[in-house]
Order: sequence, then structure tokens, then C-alpha cells
Amino acid sequence: MRKDHFTDEALAAAKALARLDYAEEASAEALDFARCQRPDGSFYGTSGQCRMGTPAGAKEVTPSKKKSGGMAGAKTATDERIGRLDDRLMDPNSKADPSKVSAKIDKLEKKSKRMGRVLAGKEAPTAMLKKTRETLLSRLGDLEDKQMSPGTRDPGKFSDEIDRLERKIQKIDGVLKRVKG
Repeated sequence: MRKDHFTDEALAAAKALARLDYAEEASAEALDFARCQRPDGSFYGTSGQCRMGTPAGAKEVTPSKKKSGGMAGAKTATDERIGRLDDRLMDPNSKADPSKVSAKIDKLEKKSKRMGRVLAGKEAPTAMLKKTRETLLSRLGDLEDKQMSPGTRDPGKFSDEIDRLERKIQKIDGVLKRVKG
């Protein structure tokens, strides 16, 4: 190929096209989008003008509190969940069964205490996993007994829960193997 195949003008035009800033061109074309508020207070977005409500400003984004990860974050989340359940228990308008909510709170408080002991260095994480595994095995045995009992009308109704517990136990076993090996 000869060096003078393209003219200098053609090369200059090609270089100018290659340097075109598409972002600048795209920003020149404003998106036609509006955020609107309905009379009932809810919001919706539209491509253009508000038809069912009044224009609303951009949604304010509040920065979320960054929780520490790992077990400390899980303990914080568990403690927050206990607080929400306590509020639900004290709410006179709540339709939740108080005995079930109390049982859930007790279970979460035990979990939170275990996590606290692990975080404080008083208990090894593997010990907590082993206790959880034992609890799951016990529940699994109870479900299998219920499933096999002669008075059970539909033994298949327990199979989903049994499968779920078996998967959890397998997951814990995998973690324990990785920690040991």
C-alpha cells in the first residue's frame, strides 16, 4: 500500500472523528424524565410531564450506615431484629401470635449470645457451628419421627422442611471441613 493513498484532509477528518467525545454529545441531549407525586403522597416517574400529580424534586438518598461485616454485622442485624420483634409484641394492633413472636425472640437472643461469646473470644466459631449442627440434627430427627408416625395424614408435607434442614447441615459440614483442612 502506498503512503499517499489517503489525502491529508481525509486523515485529518478520520482523526477528528476518532477523538469525538460522545459523552459530551450525549450530555447535550437531556433525558426527558420527571418524578411526580400523586395526591395520595406516592411517587411515580414519567417520560415527560406529570399528568396525575405535581412535579417532585429528585429523591434524596440518605447514606446508609455501614455495618461491620462478618459476625459482628450478623450480631448487629440479629439484635435489630430482636428489637423489631419486641416492638411487634408490644403493639396492641399487631395480629401476630404473641407466643410465636416470643419463641422467635428467645431463639434470636440465644443466637445473639452465642455470637457475642464468639466475638469476645470465649467460644470458638467452630463450637458454635457444632452446636447449631446438633440442634438441626435434633429438629431433623423430630420431623422424621412426625413424618413416620401412624397418625400423620400427609407425610409428604414434612419433606420440604426435612430437605431444607439436610441442606443446612450439609452446608455446616462443608464449613467445618474447610476450617479443619
